[in-house]
Amino acid sequence: MIPLEVAPPENTPWWAWVAVALITALLNYLLNRPLRRKVDEVADDAKASRKQTENEHADAEYPNLREELTAARTSVESLAALVTEVKGHVSGLRLDHTAMRRDVTGIREEMTGIRDDARDDRKALASQRLALEDHIADMPQRTKQAITDGLREGAEAIAGAVADHERRLHPDSK
Repeated sequence: MIPLEVAPPENTPWWAWVAVALITALLNYLLNRPLRRKVDEVADDAKASRKQTENEHADAEYPNLREELTAARTSVESLAALVTEVKGHVSGLRLDHTAMRRDVTGIREEMTGIRDDARDDRKALASQRLALEDHIADMPQRTKQAITDGLREGAEAIAGAVADHERRLHPDSK
């Protein structure tokens, strides 16, 4: 060990030397406190960083973060491919839906035309039915009239034939 000779300057009382040493130590302590706090904070941050970088997943499925990120990226890429495929199917379904709507619209228009035709046919049948009912209602009167007319025409024809026959038989008598 090296002997240190620290002696107070000449004509300085020992208590002044002790007071200067204590004041120096106190000033050193007070001035170094903020620096000590900073050093303690840096030490705490270093401990936290060391703890964060520890591999706690050594037995996990992906012990390495890079492998986990690669697996996640692969999963996202396959999901993106699936989404693209689903979008294609949805687009196809939309086209099919649009075509079906056009078809349904065409069918509606045809049905409207068929309904109009059926309505017109029902009106025509109704008027024909009324005409037929009127004709059937007048049938007895018409039959009677037809028979009467037929008999009259027959009687006239017979009378004309008889007169003809008599003229032939008796050409002189008029």
